[in-house]
Amino acid sequence: MALSERTRRELEAARAKFEGTLAANRELVRETRREIAELAERARREKAEERIDEKFQEAARSGAAGPDMKRIQEQVDRGKLTWDDVFTGRADPAYTSVVRRATVGLQRAVELGRLEAPEPPPGGRHR
Repeated sequence: MALSERTRRELEAARAKFEGTLAANRELVRETRREIAELAERARREKAEERIDEKFQEAARSGAAGPDMKRIQEQVDRGKLTWDDVFTGRADPAYTSVVRRATVGLQRAVELGRLEAPEPPPGGRHR
């Protein structure tokens, strides 16, 4: 059974449209996969930063980072200031100076593996 010329043109047009749509969908899938990978990497970095922040606060709270850091952490725990205030200089400049000195030592300890960020408990964040 032979196809009419009109039917053959319609089939070719439909095939071309399908192939164009398929190519566009494949590109969309590639783009979506790239975005997912970027988001996963961002989430991994944020999780690592949270663990470092938690370890930093733990060291300050316990006094391991020194008595000045412990006093600042107590102020943070009481809600009287935030670490952001301290790091950006919006808090008492003496606090900012203490923290800048202490963070150099803490960062070095993390780099040397002497102060490890804690692993989160299964299924959740630290409390």
